[in-house]
Amino acid sequence: MKIVQRVDSVIRTERLVLRPLRESDVVAIFPQFNDCDVVRWLSEPPWPYGLEDCRAYVRRTLARARSDPATTLAITRDDFLVGMISLRLRDAGAAQHGGDPVIGY
Repeated sequence: MKIVQRVDSVIRTERLVLRPLRESDVVAIFPQFNDCDVVRWLSEPPWPYGLEDCRAYVRRTLARARSDPATTLAITRDDFLVGMISLRLRDAGAAQHGGDPVIGY
């Protein structure tokens, strides 16, 4: 059974807010992909990673959110993007093992 759910709402905790990704998040995401301490934890990091790559990633993610059972949320604190989290309800990518849902942080 495939579960498809789109998250349009905002999740608030005492310290953090999880919200849908926005095109304006490119400015905060791009420096993270140029930080070796961040990229080394990603399953399939692109390299080298330019600003246009970041813009394309955000556009693809937003387009995919309309039809694909995947959810990507921006993690913010005090309105500043500090990370992202995603849940993919499909087969794992080439760098992962098994076909279970994949959580990326």
